Amino acid sequence: MLKTETVKNGLFFGATLLAVAILISFLYWKGLNGPFLLDDLQSIEGAQLTTFSWGQLIDISLQNDSGPLGRPLSIASFALNHYFFGLNPFYYKLINLFIHILCGFAIGLFIYLLMTLIPKAKPFAKRISFFTALLWLIHPLQVSTVLYPVQRMTQLCHLCIILGLNTYLWGRIRQFTDKSYGLLLMAISYVWFFPLALLCKETGIIFPWYVFLIEYFLLKYKGAAQNGLYLKRFHQLFCLGLLFSFLFYYWYHLETNLALFADKNITLFDRLLTQLNVLVFYLKLILIPQLADMGLYHDDFGVITGFNLQTVLCSVLLFSLAIVIYIGRKRAPIISFGIAWFFVSHAIESTILPLEMVFEHRNYLASVGLLLIPIYYFVPFMSKVTTAPKRIYALFSFLLFAMLATITLQRSIIWSSSGTFLQESLLHHPLSPRVHIEIANVLLQEQQFGLAFESLEEAARLDPYNAGIALHKILIHCQLQSVPPALYQEAKQKIQQGAITPYVITVLDIMIQNMFNKQCSSVDRNKIIELLRLCYNNPFLKYKPRYKAVLYHLEAGLELLNTNLDKSRFLLLKSYETYPKRIDPLLQKAYLEMRYGLYEEAEKSVSYAHQQLSKNKLAKAKLQKLDFAMQAIKLQSQKE
Repeated sequence: MLKTETVKNGLFFGATLLAVAILISFLYWKGLNGPFLLDDLQSIEGAQLTTFSWGQLIDISLQNDSGPLGRPLSIASFALNHYFFGLNPFYYKLINLFIHILCGFAIGLFIYLLMTLIPKAKPFAKRISFFTALLWLIHPLQVSTVLYPVQRMTQLCHLCIILGLNTYLWGRIRQFTDKSYGLLLMAISYVWFFPLALLCKETGIIFPWYVFLIEYFLLKYKGAAQNGLYLKRFHQLFCLGLLFSFLFYYWYHLETNLALFADKNITLFDRLLTQLNVLVFYLKLILIPQLADMGLYHDDFGVITGFNLQTVLCSVLLFSLAIVIYIGRKRAPIISFGIAWFFVSHAIESTILPLEMVFEHRNYLASVGLLLIPIYYFVPFMSKVTTAPKRIYALFSFLLFAMLATITLQRSIIWSSSGTFLQESLLHHPLSPRVHIEIANVLLQEQQFGLAFESLEEAARLDPYNAGIALHKILIHCQLQSVPPALYQEAKQKIQQGAITPYVITVLDIMIQNMFNKQCSSVDRNKIIELLRLCYNNPFLKYKPRYKAVLYHLEAGLELLNTNLDKSRFLLLKSYETYPKRIDPLLQKAYLEMRYGLYEEAEKSVSYAHQQLSKNKLAKAKLQKLDFAMQAIKLQSQKE
C-alpha cells in the first residue's frame, strides 16, 4: 500500500513538472523566433566551434575577455550551441529556455529545502515552493533574460548558485537530523558550485552572501552542534574577506574605473545617485510589472547628477526597507530575508562599477526573495480560511497568475521579430537613442536611406556625444553618390568629444568591409583614416587595448586599399602587439607578404607567429594552414 502511494506521488510530481515545463514553453515559444539583439553577436560570434575537439573547445572558452575571469563556461556553452545548431538565434534562445526551466525547478527545490528547515513553514513547504517557483517562472520580467541569448551567462551563473545553495541546505538538513556527510555537502557547495558560478559570470561572487543571509535570518546557525560557532565565524570572515578584497581590487584599479566613468560622461557620484532610482524602478518591475515599463533598451533612464525630489523619495524608501530588514529579522525573518536577498543580488551591478545603468536581467535571481514573501504568508492563510472566502482568494490568485502569464506571452510575441520588437520599443521608450539606431539599421537594410538618416538624427539629438551615430550617417552614404563634407566634420568633433565604443568600431568595420567589396565608393578613404587616427588620441582608449588593436587592424585594411603595403604590414603587427589575444592580424601580415611576393619577410613573419603562438592550442590549425601556404610558395619558387 505504501509503495503504491509512493508511486502515485512520484507520478503526480513528474506530471506536475511536465505541465509546468509545457506551460513555460508555450509562453516563450513565439519569442524563440526573434533575432539576435544588442551585443549578442559580439559575444557569440567569437565562440564558433566547427570541428569538435576538447582542446579546441577549451581554447575557445579561454579566449573571451568579458570580465576579469573570461566567463569560460558560458562561452563553452555558446561554442557547443554553434557546433550542433550553427549561428541560428532560435537554438540559442531554445537552450536559454531550457536553462530557464531548470532554474525554476532548482528554485522550487531551494524554497522547499529552506521551508523544511523552518518549523512554522514545514507543513506548507511543498505548496510554498511550488507557487514561488511558478510565479518566478512566469514572471514577465524574465523575458529579457531568456530571449536575450547572451544573458545565458546570467542564467548559468544563477543556476550554479541555486544548485550550490541546494547542496548547502541538504548538508544543513543532514546536520539537523544528525546524519553523516552534512559538513561534506556544505563544503561541496563552496568548492564546486561557487567556482562554477564564477566561471559563468563574475556575479557568482555573491554566492557566500546568499548563504550568509540564509543562516543569519532563517537558520541562525542552529543544528550544527559544536560546529555552529565555527560555521558562523567562517561565514562572517569569508563574506567580509570577499567584501574587502573587492574594495581593494576596486581601489587598486581606481584610475581605470574613474576613467571609464569619465568616458561615459558621468561620475561615480552620478552613478550612485542614479542607482537609488534604478533600484526602486526594479522593485516596481518585480512587484507591479507593466508592459510599458519593460524592455531591452533602458538607455533612456535619466542620469541623476544631484539630489532632487524623486531621488530623495527613492532614498527614503530604500532606507525604510533597510530599517524593515533590521526590525523584522526576529519578528518577520522571511520579510527581512526576502528584502535583503534583493539588495545583495544588486550589490555588484548596481553600485560602484562603471557598468550600464539599467538592465532587466539583473533581477533574474534578485526577484526570488521578493516573490517568496507574499507566497510564504498567503499559503498558510489559505489553509485557515473557510470554504467561501477560500474560493474567492483562489480565484483572485488564479487571475493574478493568469495576468502575469498573459503579459509574458505578450512580451514573447513582441520579441518574436525585429519589426514588432522595435515598434514596441519605440512606443514605450521613444527617448532611447538605441531604439532609433536599431530602427535606422532596419531602414538601411530596406534601402530607405532618407528615413534611416532621420532616425539617426533623432538618436544624435538624444545622445549628442555619440561618435558612432555620426559615423553611421556616413555609412548610410556608402550607396549614395557622395558624402557631405559636414558629416566628416561632425564625426571628427564627436570622436574628439565622446567615447570610443563598440558601436563606433562596428560601424567603421562595416564601412571598411563595404569598401573592400566595392560597395562604398562615395566615402573618402583618407578621411576615414584621418578619423581613425583621431580615435587613437582619445584619452580613454588606453584603458581599452582591445578597441585600439581593432582600430589599428581597420586602418591596415584602408592602407592596403591605398596600396600602401608597408604601412599596412606595420599596422597589422602593431594591432597584434597592442592586444596579443587577437591573433588574426599577425597571421594576416604573413599572408599579405606571401601575396605580394615578399617571401623573405613572410618567412620571418611565419617564424615569429610560431614563436608567439606555440602555446596557443586554438592557433594550432591556423598555424598549420599558414605553414602549408608558405611551403606551397617555396615549392612554386623552386619550380620557377
